[in-house]
Amino acid sequence: MEYKGQVKQRSKDKRIAYLFGTVLLVFMEIITKQYFYVPLTALLFAALIMQKSHVISEKGIDIRYEILGYRINNRWKWSEIYAMQPDYQKAAPYVQLLIEKNTSMIRPFVYTKEEYREILKLAERMNPKIIIDHYEEEDIEQVKANRAKAQEQAQARYREEQAKKRKKRKKQK
Repeated sequence: MEYKGQVKQRSKDKRIAYLFGTVLLVFMEIITKQYFYVPLTALLFAALIMQKSHVISEKGIDIRYEILGYRINNRWKWSEIYAMQPDYQKAAPYVQLLIEKNTSMIRPFVYTKEEYREILKLAERMNPKIIIDHYEEEDIEQVKANRAKAQEQAQARYREEQAKKRKKRKKQK
């Protein structure tokens, strides 16, 4: 079973801006007869026509890029995956799944809530060593409360430190 992620597509305005920039650079190169910007023009054109997709399957996690029919496939094997963590707020109403590879690379993937649950089951089956945060959307309020409490405690410690510093300064005067 393959799960295809929700990849953010470029807006029409951005595509038009890229196309305008590409045409402008080509025009400037022809007029000035300086072809220094050819690589930049090629990159802008590639960005304009490139398509990206995220796919999670039993083979692993694929990040696919397609440019002019040429496909670049970046596959993460399940043995390379270190951790998975959901984020219910950034991509609401979808779930953003943060996937960590070898503790050094984190990529966000966006899926529906049903797909997210299926992906977690698949991940646990394919690599039992993966660290998975299993909190659900309802747990967010508790997480927010804990975060607010920790911030209040940190602010209280900061105020105490500042008060101690002020007392020291007064004693030194």
